[in-house]
Amino acid sequence: MKKSKFYLYLTIAAFVFSFFTWFLEIIGLSVIILMVILCRNELNNKAIAAGNHNIEEIKYLKTAKLLAILSIIISSLILLYGLCILVIVTMGFFGF
Repeated sequence: MKKSKFYLYLTIAAFVFSFFTWFLEIIGLSVIILMVILCRNELNNKAIAAGNHNIEEIKYLKTAKLLAILSIIISSLILLYGLCILVIVTMGFFGF
């Protein structure tokens, strides 16, 4: 399997993880951050100029990078929402 397709599949899996519970969401978020770094390095102008990737692989890498950035935004919003709910419930429990 080509490296770019593997990156795309791994990013899709991390995107799916971002919709699950806290533990899987944190795992997904860490994988997504790594995928953004890897895709950025693969899409480096030197690598493209050297002809290491064909057009299809570049498309896979750009899709993976875009999906990873979208996943980071979604995961961050879900984590912030969970933390806000946790703070509100804790404040209500202690009577603040």
